[in-house]
Amino acid sequence: MIEALSVEVNSSGGGKEKTRIGAIASVVPKGGRSMQVFCADEGHVKAVMGALQASDYSLTPQLEKSVTAETRQLAQAEAKKAAEKAGLEVGNARAEAQKRFRKMELEKRVVVDELRKAHKGMEDVAKQGQAQVKTVLDAALKALSR
Repeated sequence: MIEALSVEVNSSGGGKEKTRIGAIASVVPKGGRSMQVFCADEGHVKAVMGALQASDYSLTPQLEKSVTAETRQLAQAEAKKAAEKAGLEVGNARAEAQKRFRKMELEKRVVVDELRKAHKGMEDVAKQGQAQVKTVLDAALKALSR
């Protein structure tokens, strides 16, 4: 529906050329009653916004705010908090598994060799979980620093 709207853009020859929004931009639903329009060329943004406002659909386009150093720092702090929470969850899962293993050991429901094997497997999974949390955090911080 939005992609079919016509828009006038400056052509390479200096004149105006009519084309569809779908030919010069991508329209992506954002959820609910909003959507995002990604223009391939920054010069087309103003023309696309004008076409959206002039349409019969009562659309009000809004430009995305540029990322400032302050918002970037806030996003990095949120990423660190989320990683810390994920690390705590991995640690809590490890502690719960250790409690179960200890309970089984005290009740003598499991052979000691099997218990050691399960404990070693649990430790490996916990290490992998912590490593994965660190990897995701590093990737997020790297992406936010750009």
